[in-house]
Amino acid sequence: YFAMGSGPLRSHARVEKELFEKLHYAEDASCGVLVLEGRDLPTDEVAAYVGRKANLSPALLTFAIAPTASLAGSTQISARILETGLHKMETLGFDVRQVVSGIGTAPIATVAKNDLRGIGRTNDCILYGGQAHYTVRAGNTELADLAAKLPASAWKDYGTPFYEIFERYDKDFYKIDP
Repeated sequence: YFAMGSGPLRSHARVEKELFEKLHYAEDASCGVLVLEGRDLPTDEVAAYVGRKANLSPALLTFAIAPTASLAGSTQISARILETGLHKMETLGFDVRQVVSGIGTAPIATVAKNDLRGIGRTNDCILYGGQAHYTVRAGNTELADLAAKLPASAWKDYGTPFYEIFERYDKDFYKIDP
C-alpha cells in the first residue's frame, strides 16, 4: 500500500522525528486524522501499522483519502503552499522557529486524466501560481539571504513543468532539489 499522508496525525506520530526534535514540538492526541493522497483505501493492516506508529488504537483513527487527480486532491495539495515554503526554509538551513505567521494562496489545478499528470499540475500551481507571505523575526542579513534563495524563481529547474521534473528525478520527491 502506498499513499502520501498529511495532517495532524503526522505531528502526533512524529513522523519527521529529527524535525520535530529540532523544533521542540510535540502533540498529544487521544485520536488521529490522516489525509491520504492516493487512490486506494487503506487496509486494516495499514490502519494497524499507522496506529502502532502513532501509539493509538486503529479504532481511534480517521482516514480521509483523495486521489491526486481529483478536485479534493488538487485542493488539499494547493493548501500546502505555506508548508512548501517552510520546508524549503528548513532545507536552506533557516531556523523556521523564527517564522511568526504566514498566509498563502495557490490556484487549484483542474482534474488531470491520471494521478501522475495530477502531480505535475498541482505542483505547477504551487510553484508557478502560488504566493506565500511570512512574518519572520530575523536580522537583515539573514532575511536578505532567505529572500534571494526562497522564491521558486531561484530554483535551478524553475520554468520547467513539474511533470517533466518529476520524471527526470525518477518520480522521487526526495531527489528533487527544493
